[in-house]
Amino acid sequence: MDNVKYAPKEWFTLFGGFSPKGWVTAIFPTEEAAQNAMADLKVGGYREDDIVFPNREELIGVIEKSFEEKGSGSIGAESSAAKDNLRLLKEGNFSILVHAKSEDETDRVLTVLNRHNAIKAQKYNRFTIESLITK
Repeated sequence: MDNVKYAPKEWFTLFGGFSPKGWVTAIFPTEEAAQNAMADLKVGGYREDDIVFPNREELIGVIEKSFEEKGSGSIGAESSAAKDNLRLLKEGNFSILVHAKSEDETDRVLTVLNRHNAIKAQKYNRFTIESLITK
């Protein structure tokens, strides 16, 4: 646990809303599953800077703050995704974020996430949120 990277709150926001553009967000039922997925990603060549294990309570705070500041939080699919992520985090699940610069990298990340039983994953693109895993 000592080598786990926690991201600062401001890293997750764009104009006050939860918006990690260019990143895959994944949610796991256990911390062990999240840690094992991160370890596999590193073995597969991902750098430390490309993988984030956010502090769950801080991430919950960032998402809740985006809803307070924007009224409904975000718009459309972004709002729905943020609400679902918030619910899953409050239920005690764990999240990681992985920088995936291309479609091929997104596919590589998805393979690892499936291997470690991610319950949800999505890619924040420039204008869309792409659902990758929904269980």
